[in-house]
Amino acid sequence: MRIGIAGNGMIVRRMLQDIKGISEIELSAICVRAKSLEKGRDLAEEFGIPAVDTDYRTFLEREDMDTVYIGIVNQMHYEYAKKALEAGKHVICEKPFTVTVCEAKELEALADEKGLFLWEAFKIPYSPVFQAVKRHLGEIGAVKMVLLIRASFPFPIASHFHSIRCFYPIFHTPLQKAGHLSHTS
Repeated sequence: MRIGIAGNGMIVRRMLQDIKGISEIELSAICVRAKSLEKGRDLAEEFGIPAVDTDYRTFLEREDMDTVYIGIVNQMHYEYAKKALEAGKHVICEKPFTVTVCEAKELEALADEKGLFLWEAFKIPYSPVFQAVKRHLGEIGAVKMVLLIRASFPFPIASHFHSIRCFYPIFHTPLQKAGHLSHTS
């Protein structure tokens, strides 16, 4: 798999650390915003990524990659994934996959139409804790329907004040602001 990386934040660094040393993965390029070029260059040097792009369209034209990993702000996942699929690239997109169900369905249809792989980077089923729960299900007993989950997604606004996450107008509900994909049918 020849992967190009879109983004340069904490989740990208974590993914790069996770795949380091996997011989079947070849890192082709990283695409960052122009104002993040230095950070992109640092990641490229640290992880052996041969090229740094600042234009997503040019990045998608690369012939040395077949897959795009998208690790950017949640509200841009749909746009970047759609452009990658339209360019004939497989997509691995960080969670949440999209911010609306309609966007997710549209991307799924596009990937199917083009015969491309589209995956949400949701690795919890492969985590040691999840695997341990699976191994011990016999001891735990029958799993019942979950009726209620209460959770919070707190983060200090002051440390994220500069972030697009605080100002991007696409969000309509508090859950969507926290990065939760809401779905009602």
